[in-house]
Amino acid sequence: MNTLETVNIYEAQIQTLIDQAQMLEAIALGQNALARLGVNLPSEPEEHLTGKALQSLSKRISGQQIEELISLPVMSNPTTIAAMQLLAMLSGPIFRASPTLLPLLCATMINLSLEFGNTSASTIGYVSYGMVLSAFLGEVEKGYRFGQLALNLVNHLNAQEFKPLTLFLFGTFLQHRQEGLRAIIPTMKKCHLAGMETGDFRHAGYSIAIYADANFYAGVCLNKWEAEIENYCVVLETMKQNSPLTQLKLIQQTVQNWRKIVNQPDLLRGTFYDETVMLPKHHQDNDFTVLKSVYIHKIMLAYFFGNYSHALDYIAQANLYLRSMIGTIYTEVFHFYAGLSYLAVYSTLSEIEQAKILALVETHQTTLAQWAQHNPMNHLHKWHLVEAERQRVLGNQASARENYDYAIAIAKEKGYIPEVALASELAAKFYLALGKEKIAVGYMQEAYCYYAQWGATAKTGNLEKGYSQLLRYFQK
Repeated sequence: MNTLETVNIYEAQIQTLIDQAQMLEAIALGQNALARLGVNLPSEPEEHLTGKALQSLSKRISGQQIEELISLPVMSNPTTIAAMQLLAMLSGPIFRASPTLLPLLCATMINLSLEFGNTSASTIGYVSYGMVLSAFLGEVEKGYRFGQLALNLVNHLNAQEFKPLTLFLFGTFLQHRQEGLRAIIPTMKKCHLAGMETGDFRHAGYSIAIYADANFYAGVCLNKWEAEIENYCVVLETMKQNSPLTQLKLIQQTVQNWRKIVNQPDLLRGTFYDETVMLPKHHQDNDFTVLKSVYIHKIMLAYFFGNYSHALDYIAQANLYLRSMIGTIYTEVFHFYAGLSYLAVYSTLSEIEQAKILALVETHQTTLAQWAQHNPMNHLHKWHLVEAERQRVLGNQASARENYDYAIAIAKEKGYIPEVALASELAAKFYLALGKEKIAVGYMQEAYCYYAQWGATAKTGNLEKGYSQLLRYFQK
């Protein structure tokens, strides 16, 4: 049996390990297979070697436009093509279980493409390098351009087998850093269809999980996509894509908690999902993808419904899975609601604890500011709202007022319905605490309207119960 035939066997074994969620084992087997092809991918890369590899690659491509790389010759060396296929196969396990390897994976793939020409798997090298540039090195615009290069190369080479993964990585890690969050929604629809057409059911499934989350976090009215998710659940169940199916069940339960009044809104236990049963299973399976989603939803529900001590507990849990959020929409959501949750409990703390809280908030604000600098349409209103709350607790009333109004105006302009509602609610509470009830009435009524528009009937009920005096003359 020759080397290439042996590699085919390795690929089948690696795919089996991936299907069994044994990511580290899949990576180790892939490294052995690559070594047979003369490609070295170290098990535990040293930081200085990673930095050196990235610097060398950056220098190598610095003399040409990113978009020109699509015109490289077509790769013809069978051994190199096999190595590229293996490297592309390992990109998912590496990101999930060993992300420190991702920069070396990208550098290896792009160097092989530069030396031997482009092949279908080069698309994964380029889009993964875009992820590294954007998420790890802060070169967001350059990373986005590498993502666009990968998408264009899919069409240029008719690389249909890599179309689902390329679309998935671009939509999940790059698109929202330069475009509106809602732009992810059609990308994930395309990814799902491409996966169904090519038999890549894994990414056909995960793309729908991201599709649902993008709808939710972009503030699309719940009734516009809620029923559609039920249909996708049936599809994923048929395809036996259990992990993304669980994510869809989770979002369904989250939506139900926003719609239906329950005793503890941040307890995800109902028709679709039961955290008391599922959380132990997620921990046992090391399913960090689902775990981070669970705790972010719980942070949001706890915060919106005033269970701030619960929110802090969930923040501590979500912190454990920050690595699995790198470069995704979940990062900004986490920093946004973590900052707001800390500020919500500020007045109940000692001076020493308050100083610690302000330091934590500053770290969250720094991240939001960096993201807003690259893409204000998704992040600027979030920064202003956290800043409004920060100025409130510091007693800077004029600055707080200004930032509440900025947050409301920008969120309206960009279509973030629940965040218009939240900013209006917080502004109403701010004015109410100052004894300015007439001003508070207008803000609270606007909050009520926007929560209702989003479809969060449990939240409108919460406002009716807690602030009836501000809503009593309001015509619903």
